[in-house]
Amino acid sequence: MDPIVGTQIGQYRVNRPIGNGGIGSVFEATHQQIGRRVAIKVLRAEHARNQETVTRLFNEARAVNRVEHPGLVQIFDCDYLPDGRAYLVMEYLHGETLTQRMAGSGGRLGSTTALRIAYQLASILAATHGANIVHRDPKQIYKIPMSHRYTTTQRRRQGHDVSNTATRAHIFNRNDLC
Repeated sequence: MDPIVGTQIGQYRVNRPIGNGGIGSVFEATHQQIGRRVAIKVLRAEHARNQETVTRLFNEARAVNRVEHPGLVQIFDCDYLPDGRAYLVMEYLHGETLTQRMAGSGGRLGSTTALRIAYQLASILAATHGANIVHRDPKQIYKIPMSHRYTTTQRRRQGHDVSNTATRAHIFNRNDLC
């Protein structure tokens, strides 16, 4: 188990690891005062020494917060751990990734589902491009949690627009300076 589990990062108690990527790990954490669950992305030590990588991570936070779109994962905070590793505090999403959804459906999505996801991604990209943010890392788009927080049926019953309810993505511009 990662030594960060069980420790405190700011106001957050780290509960468990929830994922690993190319440059870091993601942990579930809970705000100690209000009980809010969050995801904390922490750079691996070898990447934390690379200022360009740290700058890109913090740019992600800045860029996401320049665009208001229900399909973008919200980032609440960014800072450094005492050991020098940079981190982001993000919205915790319930659900499954697109990869998990496809694996559970035999590696294929139905045409209606695929079109709905494509429409939602196009909407996210349009919003980010409208804020002069260009997505330069297309593989990030494929890391899309399928949120069960608000299902299409629930949102429709509540009278909400259902066009952006299922996909959430990280979109950022590496060239924005921190």
